[in-house]
Amino acid sequence: MDRPKIGVGVFIFNKDINKFLMSKRKDCGRVALMGGHLERFETICECAQREVLEESNLSIPLLHYREYPTAFNAINKEDNYHYVTFFAVAIKPDDQEFSNTEPEKQEDWEWYGEEEFIKVYKEKKLYYSIECLFKSCNEDFNILIERIKQLIK
Repeated sequence: MDRPKIGVGVFIFNKDINKFLMSKRKDCGRVALMGGHLERFETICECAQREVLEESNLSIPLLHYREYPTAFNAINKEDNYHYVTFFAVAIKPDDQEFSNTEPEKQEDWEWYGEEEFIKVYKEKKLYYSIECLFKSCNEDFNILIERIKQLIK
């Protein structure tokens, strides 16, 4: 019997904590955060740090990451998708630039604020785990941002 996979999604915020990096995935056409599979014996924040470096070339120190306190069980039977996803949060350092180091997997990273995020959500183009997280915030972008700000402060 197949088991769900364990994923980590990573919010990389701007210094004002009102926009974060997202990209359209080439395998499914959905917009996603940086992230990937949790490796054996890896913490959520270690996974986040590794994936961010692999996907964007941002080298953010481990102590700058914060773990979101809830995991989400995201299921989409039509797409054979079942992940338990954890989230982590960090702020992009001012002295670093990001790039798309995996162009075969996703389009370039872009800053998403409330307007861009809501548009993708309404089009049903958000990656499943992020959609679950947003629904847990009563589909309110400000609630999502406030919960994340509490982690970073």
